Amino acid sequence: MAKRPPDTGTTEERILDAAMRIFAELGYEGARVDEIAKQAQANKAAIYYHIGGKEEVYAKILERTFTAFAQRVSESVQEAATPEEQLRAYIRGMAQNIREQPHMPTIMMREMAAGAQHLPEAMLKELSKLIGLLTNILRDGEEQGVFVPVTPLLIHLMLVGGHLLSRTVGAVLL
Repeated sequence: MAKRPPDTGTTEERILDAAMRIFAELGYEGARVDEIAKQAQANKAAIYYHIGGKEEVYAKILERTFTAFAQRVSESVQEAATPEEQLRAYIRGMAQNIREQPHMPTIMMREMAAGAQHLPEAMLKELSKLIGLLTNILRDGEEQGVFVPVTPLLIHLMLVGGHLLSRTVGAVLL
């Protein structure tokens, strides 16, 4: 694994940024506190002092990114008038979040593939709210005759996967 220079910011921010990269690359099971400390140019004691163990670090990176993302998407969807505009706002919100937090989709896809066994309860609730929002958009569109019946979770995963593939292919082509 290539060592990256730490991002500027507090020790906690450096730890969380390094942890985000490592959890995305190696998954929960493969991530190690030693490697997080090394990439953050901090010591293990700093991680335990500022955040806690691996489970707490993982929960904190998810909380830091996913909660803000879900809130932002929800607000932009509420501003849209029609189901089509709401779906566009949902998709744009996802795309913006992926640009801002490029490691999050990989982490979430790994979690879904592993049965969400390491997702904190609070994140499961946030994800449920987000899928619920998409469900309402799709149901309203179906009732208005502009959308066909679909499975909201499948649509959400297709959107995440599509954005992730687009980001990956773009990196390969550069």
